[in-house]
Amino acid sequence: MKKTLILWTFEHDDYNRHQIVEYTNAILTKDDDSAQIKQIGSGKLIKKKINSIKN
Repeated sequence: MKKTLILWTFEHDDYNRHQIVEYTNAILTKDDDSAQIKQIGSGKLIKKKINSIKN
């Protein structure tokens, strides 16, 4: 069983949310600086952090 960790960043107007998700049996391809997900498998949230953006 292959496990892969992926950091997701979601940018909103007043905050950014960062999540680390561990996927089992995901198939990823990397091309230069970008990656594509071919198959996501199953995943579970490992860590979540929300950063406020102050104007």
